Amino acid sequence: MKTIGIDIGGTSIKGGRFDANNVLEASNSVKTEKKEYSSFLSNIESLISSLLDSEVKGIGIVSAGDINDDHSSYLNILNIPCLKGKDLGKDLKEKFNLPVYIENDAVGALVGEASLRKEKNIEMLTFGTGVGSAAIINGKPIHGGEYDFGHVSLCKNGYRCKCGKRGCSEVYLSAIALWRAACKRYNRNIEVVEVMDLYRQGDQIAKQLIEEYCLLLNKLIALIESKIHPELIILGGGLMNSSDVFAPYLKSSKAKIEFAKMGNKAGCLGASILIRKELENAK
Repeated sequence: MKTIGIDIGGTSIKGGRFDANNVLEASNSVKTEKKEYSSFLSNIESLISSLLDSEVKGIGIVSAGDINDDHSSYLNILNIPCLKGKDLGKDLKEKFNLPVYIENDAVGALVGEASLRKEKNIEMLTFGTGVGSAAIINGKPIHGGEYDFGHVSLCKNGYRCKCGKRGCSEVYLSAIALWRAACKRYNRNIEVVEVMDLYRQGDQIAKQLIEEYCLLLNKLIALIESKIHPELIILGGGLMNSSDVFAPYLKSSKAKIEFAKMGNKAGCLGASILIRKELENAK
């Protein structure tokens, strides 16, 4: 059974066609249209059309945001306003006459990464513009609720998060948070990638920034271990591409800690696996 996996990002929409063994057969990408739904729909339809063949049985889609109960649309998706409340799944199903399954991108990335591993209880954290999280418990993907570790409090009476709470992990551990701390410490605009390079060169300010960051990251890891007891914690997202910088400081009392292996390919693979499982469960 072949399936198509789509990963909707803030700037581009990536897609891949996978065979029954999760082998990528074809891939493509298009620009993300954020303002007009008709333009967004036209772009994603063009992408899917470029990946279709006669053996494709379903389409899986992942993106940041909250999903409705039947996994057909996004209830809230901050980085792509035109999708809010739109029945994307229904529109694509009517266009291609194929089943469509929509899920959060943190779940998609985790499912993709988990396909390379044997553990059945996994938590994944993604560090980019925000902090995303998802879990697999007894082999079942779960997102939100007690498994949303992007908005647990790490600092009592800390900075206010866009979610309304104070001290959220996202406020302190996102790439934006590290960038803001670096700009303040260096007293200039400095990109996070430059901080990583300076750290590798032995710069003491960069070293102090990473140490302070990992102090809070280890606090989050300990909180995850105490709440859901995972066998494995995967760290992903753009910030964790510098795994060599963070790895020496990470601590865990029980769970293994690994860095994501698939990069930005995990979302498409995860989306294709999710729709395949839905089709198999429907038999």
